[in-house]
This record gives sequence, C-alpha cells and structure tokens, in this order.
Amino acid sequence: MAVHSTHLEHDQGRAGSEAGAERVAKALAREVVDVVGDTCVVRLLMRGSKLTLIAADQRVPSSIGGLPGLRSAAPLDVRAGWNGQAVRKNVSVRLDEATWDELSGLPTALGSDTLRVRGLIVPLRGRDGVIGTVTAARDIADHPYSLAEQLHLERVVARAGEGLAPYVTGLREVLPVTNAAVAPPPPERLLELSAVGVWVTDRKARTVYVNEAACELLGRPASEVEGCVMADFIDEEPQSVYRALHQGPERGDHEIVRPDGSVIWVAMRSAPWLDDDGRWCGTVNALADISERKEAEIRQRLRNDAQRILADLCVRALRGESLDELLQEAVEVVADVLGLEYVAIGAWVGEHRMRPLSAVGWDDDDLDEMAAFEIPPGRPQRLALDFGEPVVIRNYGPDASFSSIPVLERKGVTSSVYMPIGRKGVLGAHSTEPREFDPDELAFVESIAALLAARWAEAGYAVA
Repeated sequence: MAVHSTHLEHDQGRAGSEAGAERVAKALAREVVDVVGDTCVVRLLMRGSKLTLIAADQRVPSSIGGLPGLRSAAPLDVRAGWNGQAVRKNVSVRLDEATWDELSGLPTALGSDTLRVRGLIVPLRGRDGVIGTVTAARDIADHPYSLAEQLHLERVVARAGEGLAPYVTGLREVLPVTNAAVAPPPPERLLELSAVGVWVTDRKARTVYVNEAACELLGRPASEVEGCVMADFIDEEPQSVYRALHQGPERGDHEIVRPDGSVIWVAMRSAPWLDDDGRWCGTVNALADISERKEAEIRQRLRNDAQRILADLCVRALRGESLDELLQEAVEVVADVLGLEYVAIGAWVGEHRMRPLSAVGWDDDDLDEMAAFEIPPGRPQRLALDFGEPVVIRNYGPDASFSSIPVLERKGVTSSVYMPIGRKGVLGAHSTEPREFDPDELAFVESIAALLAARWAEAGYAVA
C-alpha cells in the first residue's frame, strides 16, 4: 500500500509540474505574441531529445496555419532543423525567410510546405542548460526580425526560464551546452551575433563549424552543413580549403543556391587555421552577402554589352548591310542581352495579320501558326502599333484580357515586350518566367527598333 501511495504521489507531482509548466509557458507565449510576433510556439525538451509543444498563441487566430493544427504537431528532434540548432548550440536563430513547416513541425497534411514566414528561435535556458525553445513567426510580407527584437525576446525568455526551472526537475530533460566553441564566455556569443558568416573546415575540407550568420546565408541549419564539404553548397571551393599556399588571405566571390532555389552571392575571405604549434588544421572562411553589389555589376555589364552591340549594329547598317540580315541580327542580340528564350520580328501585312520575318527560338511550324493567327484590336501587338509605344506584359496570368496567342501559351510564355518598329512591324521579346523588364532593358530594345525603323523606311523595301 505504501508503494502504491508513493506512485500516486509521484503521478500527482508530475501532473502538477506539467500544469505549472504549461501555465508559465502560456503566459510566455502570450507575451511574445504581444511584443514581437504574430505566432509563438513554446517547446520543452523531453527525454529522448525531443522538443514537445507545451504552449502556443497567435495574435490573430487564423494567421499562419492556425492553432488547431499546431496542437497535433509532432515533437522535433534536436539533432536536426533550426530548433535543434538553437538547442545544440545554445544560440538564437534569426531567419529572414523559412517555411512554416520547418519552424512548427506541422504535418504536411495540415500545413503547407510552401508557406513562407519570418522566424526567430530563442533557446529556453534553465539553471543547468537548455530546456526548450521559443519560436516566434510573422508573415513574410512583414519586415524581418531585427537584432534589437532578438535581444528583447532573449530577455523575456530568460525571465520565463527562471519561472519554468522549478517545474522541469524530473519532468523535462535538461540538455547541457556541449559545443564549447559557441557557448559562453561572451566572445563566442558575440561571434554568433556577428553579421559576418564564419565557416570552418578541417584538414579533409569537411565543415566543423558554421555560425548563425553563415547558416542564414546558406538557408540551412548547422546540422545539415557540419560534416559536409563546402562544394555541396557553393559553386567553387576556395583553394585554401585544400591547403593551397597564398601570400595573404584568399578572397573570392561565390554563388550559393539555397534549398528554396534562390541564388545569392557572397564574398569569402579564407585564412589558414593553425594550432598553437603552427600546424595547419584547416581553413577559416568569413562570408558576407554581396548579392546587391553583384546584381549591380551584372546590370552594368549588360548595359555595356548592350551599348557595344548597338554601336556594332549601327556600323553594319551604315555600311549598307541588307535589312534582312539586320533583322536577324537584331532578334539574336535581343535574345542574348536580355537572356530570353523567344524573340521575333513581324511585319504588318493586313488588317488583322502579321508576317514573321526573323526569329530566335521558334521552329517553322510556330512561325506558320503566327502568320495565320488573326490579331484583333486590343491585342498587345496591335496596341504597340496603334499608339507607337512599347507594351510590356510582366505576367499574362493575372490579366486574361491580355492572354497571349496560342503558340505563346504552348511555349509557356508568361512575360513579353512588344516594341513597335515605326508603323511597319513589331519586335516581340518573350520570357517563360514572370519578369520585370527594367528601364535599361526597354531602352535597349527601343534603340534596336528605332535603328530598324530607319532602314525599313528606305525606298525599295517592301513585304510581299
């Protein structure tokens, strides 16, 4: 009987601990929602290295998936994922973009593996180590979490950790911080807060450490990077990774393709990692996002190429090259400079028809179909000629009134530019992806069309 009583008291104590922990966690979730996020999920570390949801709250009940689905989310494994990184490394994780499933552990049937959110994960610390995580999320349309918001949330969570500590004894598993490289003292903590990514490889070029900023650049938690070679994630590894000798730190720009398909550029500075005896142990690489600079460089290079190509075309026109040859050269250079799949020039030959003269990307059957297709008033080709101005369609989908001709739909064209060539014809440039044609690109196509219009107006040229 005494044994039974002891078990009963233990069960009652456990139930009381669970109720107390849930009460504190609910208050924490509400405070986080009020301060920094649309949605908050509080998890505690259970035995078996599983993070189990204990409380959740939302500012708007219908936002980001809804709470009913969250209640059925499976426990998260601390050996993987962003929540696992926050626990294992005892550091906060700030994500400009992530999927909701990554943060919530929501079953795919109840959630959406394509829902994008802003995320902020803070480790929940007890007296002896990490006891869980607090995850805040907001809609992708809102601004990313700032460092100031992260620090404020860390203070809020620290107070809650003290309140939860009395309930976790015998109920939750406390995971001590085992990664001395990123645990206190403060200098290592500052390394994690740094905006510069740090990526360390060993003698065999395997990743032994990545900080939070590097993980954010890669779009992957540390658990997916550590133990792998750099070539799995970037276009080309620095030579220093394989102990190539350099007079100073090696510098280079590298392309990273993230799991969602987006591409970013990073500037990387690589230096040898030496032990106290001067022996080479690997390479320390510092990364910084230079995507904006790289995009500006690409735009400038395209601008320079466009000016050079336009000048060359003008010279060929002045030398008397035939209009047929100029038309073909024009569609080829427009396709090359703008990186487009389909470009064509058509001449207006009747009240409702255009005859293709030169093309890139189309076969003979496509051109025959274009020649037979009637173009009534209101179509973009007709509008370009009627008003003498370019017509730009950035995405056919949302505007059914500008639906493309069948051959374009069959090719998967989603964006187009129709540039009038005087009153004689139209240059059509097409992309198979929704595209924002910038002013420089439109100016280049307009210059090509103006050059062709000047030659087209010469006596002796007519479309049969």
